[in-house]
Amino acid sequence: MIYRNLEWSMQSTDQANKTRKVCVSLASKNIEDLSFSRSNWNPVNLRPIPDFYPLEKSSRIISLICAINVATRISECLREMSISAEFDNVRGTAFLKSPDYVQMHVHLFQGSSQTVIVEIQRRRGCSVLFHKYSRCILDAAEGRWDVSLFESPSIPDSTLPQKTVIQDKAKKHENVLLALEIAAGLIKKDRLDANILGMESLCLLTDKNKTDWYTSLLASRVVLEGDLDESHFNIKEAVLSLVQKRCLDGIRDDKEHLYFDEKEHIELLHNLSLAVLSNALEVYENKMLSEEKSITDLLTVSKVDNDNDLVSSLIDELKLAASRPHDAFLSARCLKVLLSASTEARNRARGLDVMKVVNKAKEIGSESHALLAKESDNVFTAMMNF
Repeated sequence: MIYRNLEWSMQSTDQANKTRKVCVSLASKNIEDLSFSRSNWNPVNLRPIPDFYPLEKSSRIISLICAINVATRISECLREMSISAEFDNVRGTAFLKSPDYVQMHVHLFQGSSQTVIVEIQRRRGCSVLFHKYSRCILDAAEGRWDVSLFESPSIPDSTLPQKTVIQDKAKKHENVLLALEIAAGLIKKDRLDANILGMESLCLLTDKNKTDWYTSLLASRVVLEGDLDESHFNIKEAVLSLVQKRCLDGIRDDKEHLYFDEKEHIELLHNLSLAVLSNALEVYENKMLSEEKSITDLLTVSKVDNDNDLVSSLIDELKLAASRPHDAFLSARCLKVLLSASTEARNRARGLDVMKVVNKAKEIGSESHALLAKESDNVFTAMMNF
């Protein structure tokens, strides 16, 4: 009996060693196949699935692979999609935020021998976008995700909107002004949900990839140059206030006394204001607004005092790239246009040691946020070309 137990123990040990060797071999092979050498996610020991725990439909069982390989694939996928992540290596979980405000949780569980279970849960945001992201993450976990097929909504199209002939220009002008008036009315309300709806509307109106050229042109003029002759929207002032001070008139800006939900709403408003400003500057960059007066006036109006202006606010945002990569990415988009168009902006940026900040942001982007890395490189190029 003792001999049999000893023999069984030796066989179990041999089997365990073989399993570990297979796992290490698989890990080495897969890591060699990957185009990157390090991962932001390194789970230690995976938990088994808890009892009576119903898995989400957005889950997948990955066979013949080690947890570190799955985590490495997911980490690289998140970097390519520019999804910010907070990793928990002890519990094998990750909290994700996409550029378009979808929040997700990823769980890694230990399955049977040589299997890993990946589960993704939606916590907030658009369900359609969630399914798009979850499919990409699950495909990446299996090692069959093609990054070339992924199109990020935050990547601007290099082509201009087609300038089709407007049959009734007066009617079109009236409709755009009405849309801007509705957005401005929502922004002026004292409710945070209404403010967010107004900024989201303004974000769509200024996006040259989601609307026609005339709408994006007119909306961008209002953002960069201020109200038109026949309107009193105060949109420019609202956008600059959110970008620079993270507050609107009528909304408390005392962050110490804000509730948690209020803080989240104000951070979202800040992000949307950066998106609106970057959209408007993209229209300017593509020569749809050809007057340099737009940028000069914007820099002049944005000055709070000698130390606080739009350029300094955007550079300060870029300094927070490690904790707020989505905001840093939008700030870099804004800076790229401002520095390319204005000598005043370049001189101000040099005085604030912008190159050091940009290099750090590019380093962070290269590790975890592809769009941030790309736009940081564009800012660097804009400074070096002058």
